[in-house]
Amino acid sequence: MRASIASRWLIAGTRKEIRQLMEAEVGAGTARETLARTQRRFSEICRELPRVGSLLNPLSIILIWASWCLALYLVLAESGRSAEWVGERILQAFERQLRSYPRLLTSLLNRVWFSRLNARVVRRWCNASQARPVPGGWSARFVERDGTRFDLGMDYTSCGICTLFTRYQAAALAPYMCQTDPIMSGVLGHQLSRTKTLAEGGVCCDFRYSATLRD
Repeated sequence: MRASIASRWLIAGTRKEIRQLMEAEVGAGTARETLARTQRRFSEICRELPRVGSLLNPLSIILIWASWCLALYLVLAESGRSAEWVGERILQAFERQLRSYPRLLTSLLNRVWFSRLNARVVRRWCNASQARPVPGGWSARFVERDGTRFDLGMDYTSCGICTLFTRYQAAALAPYMCQTDPIMSGVLGHQLSRTKTLAEGGVCCDFRYSATLRD
């Protein structure tokens, strides 16, 4: 699957932060070599990716970004780095990347996420994903908002990232991808409640989003 402008932009931000973290830990030369190898491995992975939607589909963007993270892990694992070591640095880089975005942009994204239009889009996608599952992609059930505990809910019953990482024997990295979700919610300014994930052995990923922070 070809990387879109949006996915390339997302990857570029993460790569920049990873490079800075690695330069501080292992030196500029090693960081540069690692990222060059990561790019080559990423290109190989992209050729094998399933098409899970249009290039502007958020899940397509996420899958391509996660593929870059997978490539980084596979390269570093050859040098003896663990999933924990790589995962923690991906999370650090991702949070630094998001916090570098203008507040105007994150506020706009937050408003769009909780708009009535987005709720209709999410509901329609959930129904389609159950009726016509995409191999190697995601499927989810829409959960009606109750207006008290959460404002947008969905239960993911299959995950494209888990499927991809398992294929490359990198399932240990998948839970770190899950941890990017609460990081994003925190930066955007809303609350995500989740009690289980597929990556950690749950029957589903139970996403419950609240537009305002609640105790």
